Amino acid sequence: MARRLVREWGLKFYLNSYHYITIKGNKGETHPHTWELTVRFRVSDSAFVPYYEFEKDIQAFIEPFNGALLNETDTFRDVLPTLEGVVETFLPEFDRIISDAGGELLSVSGSESPTRMYTVHVVDDDLVAGGDSGDGRDGGDDGNGGNGDGPADDEHLVDELINEALQ
Repeated sequence: MARRLVREWGLKFYLNSYHYITIKGNKGETHPHTWELTVRFRVSDSAFVPYYEFEKDIQAFIEPFNGALLNETDTFRDVLPTLEGVVETFLPEFDRIISDAGGELLSVSGSESPTRMYTVHVVDDDLVAGGDSGDGRDGGDDGNGGNGDGPADDEHLVDELINEALQ
């Protein structure tokens, strides 16, 4: 088996903002978070990566959300701004920024504390047999009943939207 080196770069950003969670129509308390966002990428055949090219545009994208109540932004009008919602909502824009600067997005991670992290990997469909996500989900009813009381939290719908945005 042939082995080779694959180089990966990562950039960390911090988002200081507020949110509240609505569960079954009940609005929770507004509270602050400092989310740490890590964007991992690779650049083909390059020993030198101009970090600034990637950093400046990602930081410019994140900046309007600093200090904001995420629930009241247009971006999160239809998305519950949980850690998972933030990562998955920002992922397509991070992908565009990384691609425009000559890189390939590998993953986006977010953490809300030193012990909690959520990561979404961008994988080539050819590497995932039959398009199966490999996560054991059967695509069945999520039990939410689809009552329309708030933002959609159906993981399958979010996955489809992200995949469409990446194409």
